[in-house]
Amino acid sequence: MARAVGVLPREPHLRRALQIDADETFFAAAPQGLRCAPPQVFAGFLRESPFREGCPGSVLVAPMGLPDDARTQSLLRSLRAYLPALAVERHDCAAELRLFRRSAGGALFAHDLLDVLSRSRPASCSVLLGLTAEPLCAAGEPASFVQGEDGCTAILSLHRRAGDDWQSDLLTVVHNIHRLLGLAECGFLACLMNPVDSGAPLHLCPVCVRKLSVVLSPSPASGLSGGGGQRQAFDVVRYYKNLAQRFRDLGGAAEQRWCEERVVAITHEAWRVPDPSEPEPEPEPEIVGQGPAADKLALLRSRPRRKAAGAGAGAGAGAGAGAGAGAGAGAGAGVGDRRTGASANLSPEGLG
Repeated sequence: MARAVGVLPREPHLRRALQIDADETFFAAAPQGLRCAPPQVFAGFLRESPFREGCPGSVLVAPMGLPDDARTQSLLRSLRAYLPALAVERHDCAAELRLFRRSAGGALFAHDLLDVLSRSRPASCSVLLGLTAEPLCAAGEPASFVQGEDGCTAILSLHRRAGDDWQSDLLTVVHNIHRLLGLAECGFLACLMNPVDSGAPLHLCPVCVRKLSVVLSPSPASGLSGGGGQRQAFDVVRYYKNLAQRFRDLGGAAEQRWCEERVVAITHEAWRVPDPSEPEPEPEPEIVGQGPAADKLALLRSRPRRKAAGAGAGAGAGAGAGAGAGAGAGAGAGVGDRRTGASANLSPEGLG
């Protein structure tokens, strides 16, 4: 299994995240009898993926005849959590599905939709996925996912029996977006990249996280490289925190807890998604200097200031008579001198 992950990176958090758990705390064995090609090791990904130097452009999702826009928006928010370094946006291609050809069984011909998607694909787009609720067919057979000839454009049908929940939509869309990004179906461990009909979980195994870390690293072509031409490191801790927060929003308590525990295992620090109903902790009091003199200074500064009585008396005397005003002014000046002297003695040197 170590060969499948490849040489571990130097970054400590990512290095720890890629080590296979011997006790299967997080990653169970792959389901028996998976119908997939020989598993793609990390070295194979580097040979085969078009994004082996990072994904330079955006990921676009084009809803084609989806009646529920809230469904699309929820999927976009989830994809942004799974692909934090990439721009994930909606793409409108203005396709009227009622005008497209259908098979005898009522399914749309997938390649007709792919032609429309390919013509509308912007130059800045790296991956374009069309989503439809209609059944599809390709080469005379029913199909749910069909890739275009360029390998980076595809059409996906969410047409399924009634009763499917958000996990099914999320698994299907995220799995196939990762396929377009160069991650092949996985048979190493229980993984998001297991075939979608095999009961796959909603998280990637370490082998596939290693591949994704490369895809999400800014490529030289993107112009997003760090100083000196070095790519910014994939932040695996932030990746799992994003997913935990997204699962909290979706109501996926088990998935949220898995991601929270993964963060703890990687960082060796306690963490959980903040509960918006809990009050925020009060800020720590500011520490002013050190030692007894600084403590006394901080105590004096915290007391409310009092008005000088002598100044008020001097002002009253000044209102009564000119001579009294002179005396009041002198008294006020004397008080002011004393206050200035007191303030000067509030410094740590003076208090020492």
